Order: sequence, then structure tokens, then C-alpha cells
Amino acid sequence: MTFLDLVELMFIQGLRDAGHSFPRIHEAHRVLSRLLETEHPFALKRAFSDPAGIYALLEREDQGDLLIELKGAGQLAMWPTLHRYLKQLEFDIDDLAQRWYPAGPATPIVVDPRVSFGAPVVAGTRIETAAIAELYHGEDSVEEIAWLFDLEPAQVNAAIEFERTLAA
Repeated sequence: MTFLDLVELMFIQGLRDAGHSFPRIHEAHRVLSRLLETEHPFALKRAFSDPAGIYALLEREDQGDLLIELKGAGQLAMWPTLHRYLKQLEFDIDDLAQRWYPAGPATPIVVDPRVSFGAPVVAGTRIETAAIAELYHGEDSVEEIAWLFDLEPAQVNAAIEFERTLAA
């Protein structure tokens, strides 16, 4: 499974949580794949959803940006509130997902497929959250771990909390 597959699965889970059926999600994926000529349309910044529908932002030079609902004939729609997942992702210049901040961009934990084989790490480092949690559970203090890895205690606490949520 690639990073883009993971992002698409996260988006699909959001669609399921919003009450969309698998057939509706599959149809939206098929339509958007064709419109945007990509195998990973749900990994693009232009795809999002709200409880009422699944949408895509299409950039058209002649008409300006169009927001369409991905069902039926693809009707124009009003701009919905972006899902929480969209705020967790960082996109590259082509609007394709490149980094994921699972607890949100305000926290220092990131999943980047180019760093540590995509394992969760402290942002800006290659220090895996699992390594920090392992030391913490081995009776090292937050301050000792911070000193060892040259991190701030808040970064160590964020890594420990992230690993705690994974275990729950």
C-alpha cells in the first residue's frame, strides 16, 4: 500500500463517517478519476465532502473554478465546509497529498513517506514516535528523552500521547 492509498482510505473513512454508501463513494471515485485523469483522486486537495455530498473543485481557465457534486450528472454545488482530514494534510505544488499530520498541523507529529519509511516521526526529525514511547515505557523521564534526542519536552509528550492513542 502506498502513502496515496493510505490518504485515500482516510478520505473514504471520512465519507463513510459522513453517511455515504460504498456505491456512492465508488461512483464518485470513478467520476473524479476520469475528470482529473488520476488514479488517486481522493488524495488531491480538490476532493472533499460534507454530509450532503461528495465534491470536487475543478479549475477551468474559461469559466473560473467550478465546484461540482460527484453524483448523477455532476451538478454545481455551493462550497461546503472542508473536512477535518483536509486540514491534516500538506499538499505539494500539484495539490497531491505529501505529508499527514494525524493529530493536526499544530502538533509536531507527521507521517511523510519520504522519512523513516512513512513511520510517524517528530516533525523536522527522523525520530520515530515509537522509539520515544518505548524509552518512556522503559522508565526514562520526558526530560531525559528530550535531552537524549535534543527535543523539547512538548515534542516528547506529543509523541508519547500519539502512541498512546494508537494503542487505544
